[in-house]
Amino acid sequence: MFQRLVLLIGLVLLPATVLAQATGTISGTVTDRSGAPVQGAAVAVGNRGDVTAADGRYSIEGVPVGSRTVRATKLGFTEATRVVTVAAGSAVNANLQLTTAAVAVEGVVAVGYGTQRRQDVTGAVASVQTEEIREIATPSVGESLKGRVPGMAITTNGYTPGSNPTIRIRGVRSLVASNDPLIVVDGVPIAGGLGDINPGSIESVDVLKDASATAVYGSRGANGVVLITTRKGRAGATRVTYDTRYGTQQIHNKLKPFSGPDYAQFKREAFRTAGKYTCPGGAA
Repeated sequence: MFQRLVLLIGLVLLPATVLAQATGTISGTVTDRSGAPVQGAAVAVGNRGDVTAADGRYSIEGVPVGSRTVRATKLGFTEATRVVTVAAGSAVNANLQLTTAAVAVEGVVAVGYGTQRRQDVTGAVASVQTEEIREIATPSVGESLKGRVPGMAITTNGYTPGSNPTIRIRGVRSLVASNDPLIVVDGVPIAGGLGDINPGSIESVDVLKDASATAVYGSRGANGVVLITTRKGRAGATRVTYDTRYGTQQIHNKLKPFSGPDYAQFKREAFRTAGKYTCPGGAA
């Protein structure tokens, strides 16, 4: 009976012993080109892996025997690989060296104080360049933007020089609060309007229209955001430009006003025609 029990226990432990003998351990250190340890690098062998500690060391157990590829990756570094041979029940040392690499940032749109992925703001950002603004001779930026930004309605309130036009990007959202968009010049929100900005100093105008693009500004961007980038100094030779325009005006229809006697006669004839005129003192 005792011999049967020992045989049964041996049969149960045999697969675990065979499995332990059919695997090995891979350990080592991940460093950069200067030899400094790299912390937080992901090291993987097949579907098994580990993350390096502060000293750059890692250890992966239960690696099947045979030729295995050790792969180390980390953001900001190029991937490093090494092929090692794992024997049953053995420990293999595999040190890897990572090389720094520039991280390419593509498909990003600068919006306000941060950035967003381009697919999040497609169709929500409209841009007007300085060449388009200078095509119209006007002292108002609002007049230059008329008809150039889809979904942006600009209404002139008056013809006084420097007057601010009414701008609606997302329609009328409130009956009592302001419906004007937030105006940001070189990253700084301003309290004034477009009439306070010289069109000649503008490099580009970006209009943020939908919620995902304006969310970075919080409640102030609920009516849309107008981002204005002004011109800045550039390296190179000094360049001076001079722009001038002129125009003529004339009155199309000159009206000849009544003189005093003519106006009195006009009123007299009007009353006489209506049968309401009475000649004083027998005058005709």
